Amino acid sequence: MRIFVLGAGATGSLLATRFPKTPSPRLVAKLIRRRGMLASPISWATAHLAALFVKHLPRELAGVHPPEALPAKTRQTILADARASDIRLVKRIIRLKRPDDETYVE
Repeated sequence: MRIFVLGAGATGSLLATRFPKTPSPRLVAKLIRRRGMLASPISWATAHLAALFVKHLPRELAGVHPPEALPAKTRQTILADARASDIRLVKRIIRLKRPDDETYVE
């Protein structure tokens, strides 16, 4: 059994690093109304990508499949249509460094 212990004073900085501040739902709604959109940018892009998956899904492929299990040509066609619709797909990975004062007690 492992117990995670934080050093003194590290709690605030660790929380801020691992859980950055995000806008409140009220602020997001205000920004959406300001732009004149009926949906949030994330929900709009999600709905359009889901429609592209349904549009290009091979009929002979039955069941539930993750995107990486689709044939390569189908994935490329979906991504090409997404680019044509001005949808940018970005993958970002941020590796978090462990603070020096983290210790593990066994």
